[in-house]
Formats: sequence, structure tokens, C-alpha cells
Amino acid sequence: MSLHDIPTKVPTHRAAEWPGYGMAGCDEHYVERLCRDVDQRVDRADHRLLLLLKTWFECRGQFDDQQRDRVRAAILGFRYDVDHPGSDAMCTWTESHQISFAVCEYLAGQEFVDNTFTDERRRGGELLGHGATRVVRWLSDRFRYGFSEWLSGDCYAIDVAALTLLIDYARDEKLVIRASMVLDLLLADLALHRFDGRFVAASASASAMVRMHPEHSAAQVIVDAAYGPALPLIDTDQLGAIFVCRHRYKVPLALREIAASDPTMRVLTSQGLDVDEVPEVLAADPNFPRTSPAALARFWWAMQAFTNREVVSATRAVRMSAKQSTNRFLASMTQLDAVPASLRSPLLRALRPVTDGMALQRGNVQTFRTPAYLLSSAQSYHPGGFGDQQALWQACLPGGIAVFGNHPAFRTVGDGVPGGASNGRASDGWAGGGWVGNGVNPDIAQRDNLLLVQYDLSGRRGHLEGNRNLYTHIHFPFVDFDVTRVGPTWVAGSRDGSYVGIVATSTLDLASEFEVVQRGVHTGYAVVLGDEREFRSIGAFVDQLKQHRVALTGDRLSLRPPYGKAQLTWQEGLRVGSRRVPHEYARYKSRQVSAERFPQAIPVRGDEHLLLLDWEAGSREDLPIMG
Repeated sequence: MSLHDIPTKVPTHRAAEWPGYGMAGCDEHYVERLCRDVDQRVDRADHRLLLLLKTWFECRGQFDDQQRDRVRAAILGFRYDVDHPGSDAMCTWTESHQISFAVCEYLAGQEFVDNTFTDERRRGGELLGHGATRVVRWLSDRFRYGFSEWLSGDCYAIDVAALTLLIDYARDEKLVIRASMVLDLLLADLALHRFDGRFVAASASASAMVRMHPEHSAAQVIVDAAYGPALPLIDTDQLGAIFVCRHRYKVPLALREIAASDPTMRVLTSQGLDVDEVPEVLAADPNFPRTSPAALARFWWAMQAFTNREVVSATRAVRMSAKQSTNRFLASMTQLDAVPASLRSPLLRALRPVTDGMALQRGNVQTFRTPAYLLSSAQSYHPGGFGDQQALWQACLPGGIAVFGNHPAFRTVGDGVPGGASNGRASDGWAGGGWVGNGVNPDIAQRDNLLLVQYDLSGRRGHLEGNRNLYTHIHFPFVDFDVTRVGPTWVAGSRDGSYVGIVATSTLDLASEFEVVQRGVHTGYAVVLGDEREFRSIGAFVDQLKQHRVALTGDRLSLRPPYGKAQLTWQEGLRVGSRRVPHEYARYKSRQVSAERFPQAIPVRGDEHLLLLDWEAGSREDLPIMG
């Protein structure tokens, strides 16, 4: 019996067909645009190559000889890895880019096994073997360590597209099974953190648009295709179209049951590694043990860790050996080249460069979801350190209402920041109005529908920092709520019987129709969610909200609600009453998924089916739950 011969209460989902060549969205102009981007090796050219390979596999029989030669030349002339010859503007090293480039290399080598690839002067068979090693190592790392780009919809969309393409066209069935297992984990995250049809969670990376409007996430089309009532429209310029038009991958029944269920649930997950634990953890890896500077650098670069003192020597060695000095993402790192190796680490400790915050380190995320609201946060994520693109807490109410807060990022001095973070943040507006990441990270703790957030902006200024903003702000879209209420130190809103309230340690200023500002160096607030089942009206919710007492005493943020006490001590964690609440989690802990950190097997439980993923055995089973 196959995975999908088993009867189920959840609806089945069909995949769409890729448009035929010459149809809207897939004509000669579309193909030429893809080829041109691949030829020029623009940033994200690997994403364009994924789409070009999809078009090649689907439409090559409809190409004329000239078109076929054009596409073949683009594929054969591409540079597929950071250590391959050539110097250009491509970012090849982040986690999602690594799998995108590796899948492209594997499939290109498989398709043109006897051809010579002009950039590397190697035959396709060599690329096939090299790409296979990269793909399997990446898959193994993601299964064991989770995603450094944890719960990022835009990054997950790239991973999903690359793995879907691999599953559809790879001829190695063992590789297909392992790719399907990691794709299952991505879709499990999308199901577990789904509210009101949207993927919403604290994440390692999120743009301002996605934070304010989660439906704009690149992962939304994947969520809709996997779990929605109907297939989304096909946009062949978007990577999600590869998943919508998939051939082989079937969403497991257990995952569809999780997405279709609507109970109150608490999901704890820990994904990724901290920068300082990478050497020890990778040395003990049972599948791919690694100790060389090049291997460690590849893992650190996937995390976007470049200038952290644990990383910098390996970073420089790989950058120089790969002849990446002129790459625009890495150009600003050349200023360390003149510093003796023995002095780099102490120098960076003294300088405290703001670029340290770019590293996407281990995220311990709690998501509490009810039919009425969702609250998600990363617990105690390097409080007081510099941030970048991390979205550390997010609340969501019906209708796509998003409430979240951050310390508006400062504008860095100079033009370049390694890894391209400045491009992602500058477009969202930094000083004064930025909604991406944090300039300085807060300390955060969550207990179900209660969140405590504490900021201390008094830390030493960092290299490249610029002027630090001495305020924090909260995105609170007043015009989207049914009702709002405001007091000197609190704000509340309701939508369709769901409520959110914020109580602060000091005055909250209304800066605009969607922004609330709290000024000061050492500040804090509590976020509370509820619904009409618990409170008869927004008035009753506000009455109780105003009974909450929030105070900062030294490094302790305390909340005295009508029932009980919660206290967040800076960098020490949360206490509820006299009990300390752990803020470091297993890989998964929930009713649906449970696994320790660094697992070899992960079970995923739906209402009627159990998905068993066993990496060591290389097995993937979706079975009915008996009894």
C-alpha cells in the first residue's frame, strides 16, 4: 500500500502542470531572461537556474535547435560552487543558497554527463559526483541540526523549490528518499506554525513586508499548495511554482492532518547551532565528521557567520583560496587581511563589530496557537548582542493582523556589510523606522499566551555601528483592528473576538496609525493574548490587562498579573512563581512531533497517521495509527 492509498478525512491535493512552451509565463522571452541572468551570474542567479532547469526538463521537447543550444550553453557555463573558478557577485554560501547551487550542479551534471562545463573544464559526470556529495551532506545536516535559517518563509521557499526539483528529476532513488524526508520536515514546520491559513512564526530571517503581512511570504504559495483548499495560481518567476507543479512528492497524510486540525497547541523547537559550538559538534558528527578549516567555514558561512572571532581565520583562508576577494558581498572583509593571525581574534573581541549579529545562531522557538490567535518567540536569543534580520517575536490575530516589536536597526558606517545584509535592511528603512531585526537584541521569554520582552541598550558601541537609537517600537496596526483601547502605558486591540494587549514599564507613545514607541535605554513590556471564550468582551479583557503590573528592578522584568507572578532576569531566563522555565529546547517538543536535539529519527503524528522518518535506516513511512 502506498502513502496515499490510505483513506483519510483530509482532502487530497493535486499538482498543477508547468505551462507549455509558448504559453503565457513560459515563452522565448521568459527563457531568454533566465539565460541572461544565469550568464551574467547576478545575485540569486542560482534561483533563476532552478527555474531554467525546470523549464528545460518540462519544455525541451518543444524547443527548436537554437533555443535548445541557448539553454544548454547557459547551464554548461555556470559556476556551481564557491571554490570553482571565477569571481563574481553571486552569494553561494548561505544555507538556502548552498542547497540551491548543489541541486543545480547535481541535475546539470546528470543531464549533461558527457559534456564539458566551460567554467570548470570538467565533464558532467564529475559535477554529478561533486554535487551529490554536497547535497547529501546538506540533507544530513538539516535532518540532524535543523535549519540555521529557522522558520524563515522566504528561505524555506528556496529549500522547498530545490528539493522538489531534485525529487522530480534525480535518478538516485536513495537520494530522492532522503530529500523527501527533509522536505517533510520543512512542510511540518509550515503546518505546525500555520494560523488563519498563513505561515507565522518567529524566525531567523524576515523582511519588513513579511513581518507586517505574513501572506506576502514566499512560502505562502507552498502553504496553499500543500494545505489550502485549492491550488494557487502559477507564477513561473517565483520558485514556489516548482512545488505547485511537482510530479513525485506527495504531502504525507500526517502533515495534512496537522495542518487541517485546529486545536490549541504549543510547539517547542530548537534549530541550528551557536557559532561557538560548531567545531565540537561537527567533529562528533556520525555521518559527516569535519574538522578542517574549510569544512567548518562552509558550515559557518551557511549560518552567515563571517566576522565572529571563532570564524574569522577560517573565513579568510577559504575566501583567499577561493579567490573571492573581489566578490562584492565579501569585499569589506579585506580590511582584516593586514592583521596578523594571532591578533585577529583579540582585535575582534575589542572592536565588537556589528556584523557579528548577522550570524544566524541556534533558535529556541516557542509557538502557542489557538483557533483565535498565535504567539511565537525565540527564547533569550543572544540578549544584548547585535541583531540583523532575525524576527524574535510575532503575534497574529485573524485577518492577518501582525503585532511585533524590535529595536530599530542603526545605519552602519560605510557602504558594504559582508553577506549582503545591508541590501535586505536598507530597503526597509533603518534608523527611525526600521522593522527588520534588532539593532540590539532583547531578552525574551514566553509562557503560552504571555510574553515578556526586556531591552538594555546601554552596551558598548560596536565597530561600524553608527548612531544607536535609544528607543524600541511595536508594530500595532490600529486601523486593522475592530476596536482598540489605549492608556499611558498600555495598548489593546480586538479582531473577530481575539484580543492582544501590551503593558509597558514606561510611557507608550503613539507614533503613527501602526506604530507605538517606548523611549529609554532600559525598558520592557509584556504581551498578553486572549479571546472571547475567556473574556466576554474587549472591555473585560482591558479591565484585566490594566490589573497587570510590569516593573523593571535592576536586571529583572517582573509581571504581576491578577493570578501569579512572572519574572524575566536578564540573560538568566524566566521564572513563573518559584519555578524556572527552561529556555533551551529539544529539536521538537509537541503533541505532534517529539525528538531530542541531534536526532537520527523523527516521528510526526497526525490525527490518524504517523510519519516515521529514520535517517539512519534511510526510511520514510506514513502509516495509519492503529487502535
